[in-house]
Amino acid sequence: MITTTCLATLWLLSGLEAGNSAGIETRRLASVPQDAKLKGVYPGPDQRRLGLIARRGAKEFAVVDGIPGEEFDSISSSLTFSPDSRNVAYLARNGSEQYAVINGLRGEPYDLVLSPTFSPNSARFAYAASRGTRRYVVLDGHRGCDYDSLTPPFVFSPDSRQLAYVAGRSGKEFVINESAAQESFDLVLQPLSFSADGKHLGYVGVDGAKEFAVVDGVKGAEFERLLQPVTFSPDSNHFAYVVRRGKRDYAVLDWMKQEEFPRFLSPLAFSADSRHAGYVTQEQGRQQVVLDGVRGEKFEKISSGLYFSACGKHVAFSARQSGREFVVIDGMKEPDFDAVASLTFTGCFRRRAYVAWQNGRSFAVVDGVRGEDFERVQQLQFSPDQKRTAYVGVAKGVSYAVVDGLKDPAEGVIDSLMFTPDGSRVCYVDRNGAKKRLVFGESKGDEFDDVMTFTFCGRPDRMAYVGRHARKFCVVAGGRRSQDYDEVWNPVFENQDKSLSFNARDGNEFWRVTMTLE
Repeated sequence: MITTTCLATLWLLSGLEAGNSAGIETRRLASVPQDAKLKGVYPGPDQRRLGLIARRGAKEFAVVDGIPGEEFDSISSSLTFSPDSRNVAYLARNGSEQYAVINGLRGEPYDLVLSPTFSPNSARFAYAASRGTRRYVVLDGHRGCDYDSLTPPFVFSPDSRQLAYVAGRSGKEFVINESAAQESFDLVLQPLSFSADGKHLGYVGVDGAKEFAVVDGVKGAEFERLLQPVTFSPDSNHFAYVVRRGKRDYAVLDWMKQEEFPRFLSPLAFSADSRHAGYVTQEQGRQQVVLDGVRGEKFEKISSGLYFSACGKHVAFSARQSGREFVVIDGMKEPDFDAVASLTFTGCFRRRAYVAWQNGRSFAVVDGVRGEDFERVQQLQFSPDQKRTAYVGVAKGVSYAVVDGLKDPAEGVIDSLMFTPDGSRVCYVDRNGAKKRLVFGESKGDEFDDVMTFTFCGRPDRMAYVGRHARKFCVVAGGRRSQDYDEVWNPVFENQDKSLSFNARDGNEFWRVTMTLE
């Protein structure tokens, strides 16, 4: 949310403003004269949509895309856009009656309305409502059964076909999944978790001092404390959770209890292909990785989490033994150093890199090859096409951008090192004293108090960013710079990357700005 305070009433105005500079076109979205107070600005996911909430006298109203809506005594929520930006909802009150307002149309009045929620596909909408002591879910405009209690959030399945939430009657809580009530408990713990395919639902219920996992309505064996909620594998065919009973921790995988340990040090993680599951445990002061139920070698410390390859065939972590630290890949130890960190891998571990320290010096190790020594190495990364490497090295107060082993000194301190999407170029923010500027290939941008919101397009030689001077912001792209605004948001390339558009606020006026870049 972007917020500001000014006096206003909001009017829709369109047409190009006179006096546009060459190559920069501005269209006024809304203007704010002097008889209302602007409460908030809410951009939609699609930058072409803009919502505002304002107050005039004793009334509040929403303005969407410059069109003012009905006035209410108050609007108690933000404006909520659906994921596809086509719908917008908010909660409003007149006197003692409250409403959910969807696309400008208010629903049935209630004593209280809460938690407006759109489904992932934007086609469904739910909210909580109450009258007196009764609680309801209103789904797609239809009020459901009444309950004694209702506990948001409302959770849609990824395919938007199912809606799950926690309701209560007679002092008991239960999960409703697409209008069907499941078993009652003293308490139902959040979160409610759907599998990626939307076909399975898992959660934990509590009865007295006992806790139970429930998956697809089936209750598992009791335990004393939940350590990791029900987690589904990426392919949705497996599930797991981690619990404690007595003084022992253990995982449950597809209802099968795994080996007990005194302590779990990490959550259970599935590999990307869902064929493997692993976690880190501790026993008798030693730590080990357990992969597919098999204990690995014990170390003094497992110093990182587990890294599964995208193909699911490999697993890596870092460990410490006898004062030395090293990377372990598929059970094989890499060379040891004083310390290692920042493990980085390409998809199937075809390439690997990490930062190491030895005798007070730091260096990158890329595909087993040690790089140049620095006082500090950071921001280690592979290019999106996995062909190149880059990192920041610092020595004697100088920051270097090191790309494929070749270093280039910056004038100041390097922040936000990054590759272009095609991997052909590197850019970074060069911070010199209190000023920052973008360095993009051989080009150096203007100095600002801050630079942010980096936006790339399909062309490797073109990008956009936002620069800030004091409390003013501008957009820079393709060698052009916009005027200064009080706020800017959602820059996006258009017209085959030949232009860039963004929304901006200049005082009490809101603009759609298009910069022609060629």
